[in-house]
This record gives sequence, structure tokens and C-alpha cells, in this order.
Amino acid sequence: MVESHMKTSSKQQTTMTSDIASELAVMVLPSGKVVSLKKLHHLEAKEPTFDKSFKNEVQILTNIRHRNIVKLYKFCLHNTCMFLVYEYMERGSLFCALRFDTEDVELGWTQRVKIVKAITHAISYLHHDCNLPIVHRDISSNYILLNFKLEAFVSTLALQDYYI
Repeated sequence: MVESHMKTSSKQQTTMTSDIASELAVMVLPSGKVVSLKKLHHLEAKEPTFDKSFKNEVQILTNIRHRNIVKLYKFCLHNTCMFLVYEYMERGSLFCALRFDTEDVELGWTQRVKIVKAITHAISYLHHDCNLPIVHRDISSNYILLNFKLEAFVSTLALQDYYI
């Protein structure tokens, strides 16, 4: 059912998540809204601690509210499908914007400073303003996403150790 609405993910989105446990795709909802879909592999689901781990991740992500952190919209946990549905970032990862020569992404120094400020505000929020401090564990250009206005958002896809 969900696969019928999926589009092929872009090079940037594929680069962003190359881990074995999950993959990221772009999905168009029946309403026309475009979202990012983190599909968790079934091998991971067979681990005894997976259900608890998944529920912990969802609980933490649903409580994160910051302008510069990618939003988690929905989730699905079922024997045959496990998904996290996130806000879609049109410009993909900062890694791709810096690394690949793309005509549509031009990052001057003013824009780069805005990106750094947005990232630091998001990290400060995770460390100081959440009920329990959260450690991201993989702040890299692969986990910094850009929207169509080139505003930066920290992706929570890499959260591994939730509490300090």
C-alpha cells in the first residue's frame, strides 16, 4: 500500500542514509504532500530489543520541537512494515550541497554562516532545552538537511544515544 505512493529517492537523499538498518525514500501522500520516509529493515525488527528501541526513538522524536530540527510526522510499527515519516527537505544534505557542483545550490559565506547558526541552535536545544538532554552522536554534513530556502535542519535520523 505505501510502496504505491513512493517515488525514487534523489542522489542526495540516498547519500544521507547509507546505514544498514534503514533506508530513506521520498513519498508523496494522497494529499500531495511530500515527505521523507525512513523504512526500517526487517532484519533489525527480529532483534529482541528492537520493539523497545523503536518505541523509545519515536517517543523521543515526537517530543522534540525546534525550528531547526527535522520534524517527525508519523510512524508505523507492524510486523510487515516499519516506517518513520519525516518532514521533507527539498535540497537534501549539506554534504551534497558542498561536495557536488550543483547549479541550484549556491552557498555563499552569508548563507554558510546562517547554516552554522541554525545547527548550533538545534544542538543547543538538544543538549540544554529537552526534558532530558539528548546527544545526537553523528553531527556531520550528511545529517544537516536543507529546505528549498537553503535553511538548515538537523536530522534526527542519527540519534543513537538518547540521554546524556
